[in-house]
Amino acid sequence: WLEMEGPAFDEQPNIASELKVTIISDRSEGGVYHKGEEVSFILSANKEAYFYIYDYNPAGEIVRLYPCEEDEKKFRFQNAIMPAQEASWTIEPPFGVDRILVFATENPVPLPQPQAKCGTPISLSLRELYQHYRQFQSSRGYAEAVTTIVTKE
Repeated sequence: WLEMEGPAFDEQPNIASELKVTIISDRSEGGVYHKGEEVSFILSANKEAYFYIYDYNPAGEIVRLYPCEEDEKKFRFQNAIMPAQEASWTIEPPFGVDRILVFATENPVPLPQPQAKCGTPISLSLRELYQHYRQFQSSRGYAEAVTTIVTKE
């Protein structure tokens, strides 16, 4: 049922970057979560960066998870547990395999479709999302990573 445009999730372009990033759920790669449970992710980079996090859900929708607030776009960090303590991400339909995409940049970049409310689908294909962030690659300041979680009712 899952059709993708463009590169596979684990396919990295030839990015010659000093910036490296990883993301993993609090239950590890492929962790299982049930409806109503909260999920968090551990983000790590080898130096401070701006992070942009999306969920590619089982319905084929792309949902921005972070940043959501205007002031969050200004934060650089190296390691974090997301969401922050004052927020939560709760499992809800559609259920199946979710791919959590993280893009990290040395400099802030504009969001694709900034008018879209955080937590709701944006109207971009997966290919368009990757193209949006990859256009900001520099010789040192761009990285991307993916982790998967399994969601069930």
